[in-house]
Amino acid sequence: MTADPLAELLDAVGRDSVTWQPEQPGDQVAGVVVEVTDIVTEYGQSPVVVVLEPDGREVRVLGFGAVMQRAIYQSAIEPGDLFAARFLGRHQGKTGRPYADYKVVVRGPGGQP
Repeated sequence: MTADPLAELLDAVGRDSVTWQPEQPGDQVAGVVVEVTDIVTEYGQSPVVVVLEPDGREVRVLGFGAVMQRAIYQSAIEPGDLFAARFLGRHQGKTGRPYADYKVVVRGPGGQP
């Protein structure tokens, strides 16, 4: 938190970000976590992680699918952590339903496990 909470809020609403939408296996996103929130949709609650990539672009990672949602919640992600996700492709589950598969790695600030 900065010394000026109002300035921090104005900075937050002034930032543009894009939503990560992987299409091909191997698509990935990585950066420093700047925000972790939950959103509520007609399907329930889902986590959202906003990461700042090395090139300065902010990217929102949505935890809509079960695999990404579980990875985000189990990692106990906090702002300042390092976050990386790779799309592994779409697969058929045991029940026959398709799902999106991901590998997610989170490290504490500075890269500590």
